[in-house]
Amino acid sequence: HGQFYHALNANRDATALATSTYTGLQHDSRADILHRMNQTDQKSWLLKQIRIPNFDLTEFGLTEQKTQIPAITERLTLAVRRWATPSGTRLFLPVNVLSATPALPTPAQPRVAPLVLGPAWDFVDTDTVTFQLPAGYAPEFAPEPQTIESKFGRYAAQTRVDGQKLTYVRQWQMHRGRYAAADYMAWIDFRRKIAKADKTQMVLVKP
Repeated sequence: HGQFYHALNANRDATALATSTYTGLQHDSRADILHRMNQTDQKSWLLKQIRIPNFDLTEFGLTEQKTQIPAITERLTLAVRRWATPSGTRLFLPVNVLSATPALPTPAQPRVAPLVLGPAWDFVDTDTVTFQLPAGYAPEFAPEPQTIESKFGRYAAQTRVDGQKLTYVRQWQMHRGRYAAADYMAWIDFRRKIAKADKTQMVLVKP
């Protein structure tokens, strides 16, 4: 589960505050980082996980909650340069950068082995991203809600605007399992659709 807040200024720069909570196998990988690495190595590891250009990681922290369901909370503060892309009087604003998932390449040869999605693929990720839009800009239109369903899982995303606040909510649910080799291209297609949806942009204009 992730909560992301971005304050975007007129120069297209943003201050991003990200809080993510990990449980299950996602907790285990973060717990390993927390307990086995010093802060310098933790920062180096985090920098490799963040897939955005032109940013500085100004603050970070990992804390563990030893509850009935153990959890790790990760807090990041980023200074991001040129978050939005200008075109004339418009700004194109990517709404999901920190949790965007990449597409999978098409295999060179037909798959023979079954597709096995192990325990790491049994999850529900829910992200809420809030933008404080720069003064003088308003959304030209809100992207349509998106839903992608398959035997492997379900993806849904929607965007809403309230004044100068834009909120993007994304949920990706996956099912572990063993699938026939013939299902592999359907898996590739499912991941490509999610990667395309994750590239959604909001168009901002000056009224």
